[in-house]
Amino acid sequence: MEGGKGDRAARVRAAFRHPLAITALSALAASLLIPAFTHQWQDRQKERDLKTELATSLDELTTRAVVAARIVIERRFREAQTTDARQEDLDAAAEGRRPQAARAHRRALERERDAAASTFIQLFSDWLVTRSVIRSKLGAYFPGEDLAAGWEEYANYITYYIRLASRTSTAESRRILVENLAQFLGESPEAWTDLASDPRPLEGAEYAAFVLADGRLSDRLLTAKNALISRVLEAEVAGFSTDMGDLLEDLTPFYG
Repeated sequence: MEGGKGDRAARVRAAFRHPLAITALSALAASLLIPAFTHQWQDRQKERDLKTELATSLDELTTRAVVAARIVIERRFREAQTTDARQEDLDAAAEGRRPQAARAHRRALERERDAAASTFIQLFSDWLVTRSVIRSKLGAYFPGEDLAAGWEEYANYITYYIRLASRTSTAESRRILVENLAQFLGESPEAWTDLASDPRPLEGAEYAAFVLADGRLSDRLLTAKNALISRVLEAEVAGFSTDMGDLLEDLTPFYG
């Protein structure tokens, strides 16, 4: 009997060494391995492209929102500059020309108010849509991560900063917004005290201090997003075959 088993084993080994058997096994292995590895290569490329596109979009849209808010906050838009020019004309006007200069100044103030209000409304509404869309994408692509929650927290502070651009903000509301932003950035609120002021009446050194504080705050706020972008680039996108576990499923279609 032992001899019979040995003979059968020898015949099996010989069969596997037969060229036809080797060809069949090679074809079987190729039919499984090549598609599986090709699938992984393609999915890794798709995942890399998707994450790069998402990170770029997050970076660009956030930066655009902050820069647009900064322009309004610091009164660097055209209508505000026109108001300042009409104010200078009024201050320098001779007695007989003051009524005319005053009317020109009032018209400039009205145009600045309207431009600032419409710009803020558009900026604020666009940002609310942007933050919602990005959250949805992060939740869909990275369901096993907490990226959506991390984005929501960061987006809240971008919203606080944009609200500083509102013409209807009171001194108290601006102070609260600045305190929240300072806490998020890990600094004392006193570092941003100047930002609680209304920039419209500021001149000279006071305005320069306001702009400096706003520049530091907006730069810090934008830098804070880099950690989130790094997490997006390092996370695993759902639905793609990219690791050894995914490869096993590709090699064994009925696995699991």
